[in-house]
Amino acid sequence: MKKDPVLKIILKTLDDKKAEAVEVLDVRNLTPLCETYVIATADNIRKLNAIKENIVEEIEKSGESIHHVEGREDSGWVLIDAFHIVVHLFSPEQRERIDLDGLIKKALR
Repeated sequence: MKKDPVLKIILKTLDDKKAEAVEVLDVRNLTPLCETYVIATADNIRKLNAIKENIVEEIEKSGESIHHVEGREDSGWVLIDAFHIVVHLFSPEQRERIDLDGLIKKALR
């Protein structure tokens, strides 16, 4: 999977904001809606919100667009749709409960 500019921005922001357990999954064979899922964990609500806001800000600052953002920080799961890349930000509890990583990896087998 090539490193496109939007993915690069997302990964840098996740690293800068100390997101945990970052996974980049190629989902082109699973859905026609996007190419990549980026899944990450934020250990508290404040951090989850900061990561979300920074990703949106940095992508827009680069001249790229965000399609939409879904979810509330207090739910423990926020989705950022950047068209060909979808970012899923989870609290540790929600990530474990939903296990999106596991579901996608199983589907990719």
